[in-house]
Amino acid sequence: MYLKFINTEHIDRVLKDGTIIVSSFQYFRDLEATQGPWIGDRLEAASELTTPENFTLTEGSPELQRTNEANVGMGLFTGQFAQVSGGGRIEMGGARFVQQVEPMHIYSFASGDLDELKTRMCVEAQQPYDACLRIFDPSALAQAICDTGETPDGSPFKALFAMIRHEPIKYEPVTQDILTGNAIAPSPFRKAPRFAPQSEERFVFVPILGGPALADRITIQLTNPSSYFEEVFRGFMP
Repeated sequence: MYLKFINTEHIDRVLKDGTIIVSSFQYFRDLEATQGPWIGDRLEAASELTTPENFTLTEGSPELQRTNEANVGMGLFTGQFAQVSGGGRIEMGGARFVQQVEPMHIYSFASGDLDELKTRMCVEAQQPYDACLRIFDPSALAQAICDTGETPDGSPFKALFAMIRHEPIKYEPVTQDILTGNAIAPSPFRKAPRFAPQSEERFVFVPILGGPALADRITIQLTNPSSYFEEVFRGFMP
């Protein structure tokens, strides 16, 4: 089943008003600072390369060689990341290099067994939900968003976004120690293994190249929401 866990106060906004909210990657990165690492994720659609607390680059040192081999910046640096000569030193202890994908927006939902997901999302979650919608067919929902979705001011979806991609999330490492491997390429469909209980799938909304600046949260309104969603429960109390 494809399930959208939300709070009861929002359920009629989807079922009656036909509105959904899509959010930027940056929105979820910022959210970790205020709500913790459950909905928020500082490495949303990003990856991180870290160095040990004591890590100094000197001419000919193994630390310098390792850094220049680690693909710091994912190809942004031409040739070597750093050059050190003449007794110079670069102190890089405790450094964190974060790579992010291009700005995009997402709409997330879960897939799997209802009873298992209800326990994870409504009982065990750090910020539990108390309501749930079923999505009949994600492909049909994505097509409806593309074809008929509008913002409250009447702007069509196609005026803001060029396309939608739909994939399940892969729960794999997004942080790499420079001593044990190279930088990990960031992906909009990869999250750290600690998020695996969410069993997330997502739509990724790719903005139009050169289009308008977009807010972190955008409301999209659909016609005939009952064609895409149905209520599973609301007001759940564990």
